[in-house]
Amino acid sequence: MSNIIMDGLSKRIQSTHNSIITIAEALTEEQLSQQPGPTSPPIAWHLWHSSRWADRLQASFQIESLEGTYGDPLKTELWEKENMVREWELDKHSLGLLQTGPTMTVENAVIVACIGKNNLLSYARRVFDGAEKAISKIDDGILDQSRYSILPELKNIPNEKPKFTGDRQTYLFDDFIFHISHIGRHLGMMEALQGTLFRISGSASI
Repeated sequence: MSNIIMDGLSKRIQSTHNSIITIAEALTEEQLSQQPGPTSPPIAWHLWHSSRWADRLQASFQIESLEGTYGDPLKTELWEKENMVREWELDKHSLGLLQTGPTMTVENAVIVACIGKNNLLSYARRVFDGAEKAISKIDDGILDQSRYSILPELKNIPNEKPKFTGDRQTYLFDDFIFHISHIGRHLGMMEALQGTLFRISGSASI
């Protein structure tokens, strides 16, 4: 069976994961946690945020049934299994939607960014690896398999934060496309910030 779609997706996802790690490895602790402006989170926050969604993706392949809810952090997430909120002395209520970052305040994003380079990189490497291994087992023939999405249904209320309203039915392919487009956006932010703050060229520099 042809696997041209998954081969392409897998390679692009792995490449983007690798680029995120490479940027973080090259920066100092201070550079990673430096806040670029009063309304902007540090580069390390983008690393953590991308990792959290990779964790949700890898965890979604470890549950026996899709009958349950994705409304709370999946018990198969490393984040949940290792109780990293407690380990890193964070307040889970300050971490935004599903403890993954959306709707966080900038002040709380800075706190996460100061967790430490080694801690953040270790988490990122493990969940990126887990997501890549799960994806490598998928072939083109099951991309239309129904599942609950790692991205839930949200209700947008004017002048308020988006609220979780339930699980969103989708397909494997949709979750893969969401992940690759999402981490691509944050890789771009990391490259832009390192260029703006530290005059370090990104992969798209000319």
